[in-house]
Order: sequence, then structure tokens, then C-alpha cells
Amino acid sequence: MGGWVREFVRHTDATYSLGCSFLTHPDFNAGLKGYLDGTGVLAIVLGTRRGDPNAEGQEYFCPSSEGWPPFMRINPVLDWTYHDVWTFLRAAKVPYCDLYNRGYTSLGGVHNTLPNSALKKADGSFAPAHMLADGRLERSGRATKNRRPDSLPATPADVAPCITLSAGIVVIGDEIISGKVTDSNTPFLCRELRAIGWSVAKVVMVPDEVAAIAQEVAALSSEVDVVLTSGGVGPTLDDVTMEAVAQAFGTNLIRWVHKTSDRGAPRATHPNTFRL
Repeated sequence: MGGWVREFVRHTDATYSLGCSFLTHPDFNAGLKGYLDGTGVLAIVLGTRRGDPNAEGQEYFCPSSEGWPPFMRINPVLDWTYHDVWTFLRAAKVPYCDLYNRGYTSLGGVHNTLPNSALKKADGSFAPAHMLADGRLERSGRATKNRRPDSLPATPADVAPCITLSAGIVVIGDEIISGKVTDSNTPFLCRELRAIGWSVAKVVMVPDEVAAIAQEVAALSSEVDVVLTSGGVGPTLDDVTMEAVAQAFGTNLIRWVHKTSDRGAPRATHPNTFRL
């Protein structure tokens, strides 16, 4: 593992002319003090985020901890989530160490860092780090004595839900396409899905037409794990979404009668309530 990291750092240093310095002192604290004394550096930009073991009490600008050489810590990504980091890296096409493509999600020491078992696939290989759905499992690859018992999936069956799923969104409505109504659902859904580690692969807008909706739902269902529809569903006479979804999957709509009431007698739901 150490070789991968050193090679990435050297390559990045050469590419961007960073002028990296490597601390060789066996005591990191003493090595850092020597570096600061020799260079006059007063502040260091860090990648600390809230939730990291040493993040308690830190702010965007704060002095180093007691017992460490004095310098100012700058924490620009302090409030970023795990998924914020990966969204930025991938959107901006920022190079990163290839270990993150091999199942590693958090790099520590060479003797205590392993691929994250939450990303282990059925064939024994590992999904890349950006596919970790639950950011709380970021450090599950750290082999530490103090690891929480809930930091790893309990059984192989629990592994799959930890890997990011993909979603497609079909936005339905003549009023959306005409511009009469502003679509507020799509930004909300994209934010919420990203927050839980899902990847939105495609967003499609269609009119209130059964054939058009069915075509897009069927096409998306072959590309993504889950298809979400927005607009067009409701207990109204002009609802066409349910009919279109049924058509997309070659099934029928069945009128549903809800058979419970306060007195235990059968009670029909709204006449336009159906179940696929």
C-alpha cells in the first residue's frame, strides 16, 4: 500500500510543481517540528472533516493541539460529507490515488489499512470508494482495536446495500415542459439521493402521455437500479402515470379495496386508487 501512496504523491508533486517535503524522522511530532523550524511555515491546510477522530473542537481556522508544534490549522472541507468529497473529485476530474479504486476508503498506516469490506462484491473483488453508500462506514477498513462493532456489515447479505445504487428520475407534466410550473422536485430528489450515497444517472422530462411515460420508464429501468417518477400521480381523473408504469412493465392495474375501518368493516379507498 505504501508504494501506491508514495508513487501518487511523487507523480502529483511533479505534475503540479508542489515542492513536497518528505518527513523521515521516526517521531512524526519531532519531524514536523523540524520541518516548521526549517521552513518558517506558519499554517498547514488539512483535510480534516467533522466526525474524524481528531476533529472535535476544530474550526476552519484553529491552532494546533496541545503537545504539538505551534502552527495554524486550515480546514476548508471541515463540513463536507464523505459523498461531498467524492462528488467534487469526480465532477472536477481531480486525480486521486488508485487505492481508492481498489476498495480502500480511508488510508491510515501501512499495517492497519485494509480494503473496506462494505465494498466487497460477491466475486471477492471490491467496488471503488465512491460507491460506498453509507459514509459512516468510511473507516471500516481501518484495523484498529477500538473499531465499533457496528462499523462493518454483519453478514455477506448486508454488504450489497452498502454499495451505491443508481437512480433515474422521470419528471412528468405538461405544465413542467411548458414552463408554467417550476420543477422543484428534481433538485430536492438529487440532493436527498446524494446525501444517502445514491448516484442519479439521468433525469428525463415527459408530457402527460401514457406512451411517452411508458417508453422512458422502461428505458431507464434497464439502465439504473431504481426509477423514480415525479408529478402525474394522484387521485385525479387525469392521472396517467400509473397506467403508463403498468404498460412499461407489461402488467395491469388492479383496483385496491382497503378492508379495515374503525368498526372492522370493509371500506373502499378512493375509486381511483390502484395497485400494480
